[in-house]
Amino acid sequence: YGNLPNSLEGTLLDNKLETDEYGHLIITDDIKYLFDYFLSTINEENLDTVLLRIDEYLNYYLQEPALSESKSILTQYITLKSSLVGLEQEMGEQVSELEKEQNIDGQYLQLLRHRLSQRNRLRAQYLDPEVNEKFYQEEETYDEYTYSRLLINADKSITAKDRDLKLSNLQQMLPDTVRQSMRKSQIIDELKIRT
Repeated sequence: YGNLPNSLEGTLLDNKLETDEYGHLIITDDIKYLFDYFLSTINEENLDTVLLRIDEYLNYYLQEPALSESKSILTQYITLKSSLVGLEQEMGEQVSELEKEQNIDGQYLQLLRHRLSQRNRLRAQYLDPEVNEKFYQEEETYDEYTYSRLLINADKSITAKDRDLKLSNLQQMLPDTVRQSMRKSQIIDELKIRT
């Protein structure tokens, strides 16, 4: 389908699609990364061309039954993405209304909770459970942590000491990989402040 769009020029896409001993696709978040790699060009090419590029890639690297399985996941993923566009537009309109009313703090947190719940519901609705878990479990865990942090920080009834304790306890509940990643960024932030 010709040269890749300008935004992908000079990039490499390693094939990380894996199959098991029976030829079935092993579900990993690398599949999502592959789809998003091509879908990132949606402002440069129409969706049909993007999907043809993905199809060409899958046909090149996979054989049956993994090929059909990957295409089924792609169909689910595109349907999900389409439904999320409407959700994002709806939330954008609601945030604009709150900004006009200049009463965004508490209502924004309620709106955010609703948006996260709706997004997760759509993911569960359109994706097979294993695909949903592999694609989004870590992201959803981090989103819940972030939302809980916002709630704690918005609570004016607790002392700074209690707030720090609650935030520390909340962080301890995260998976090790997420905590380590956060700690690295926190160290960088602390160094910037000290500098």
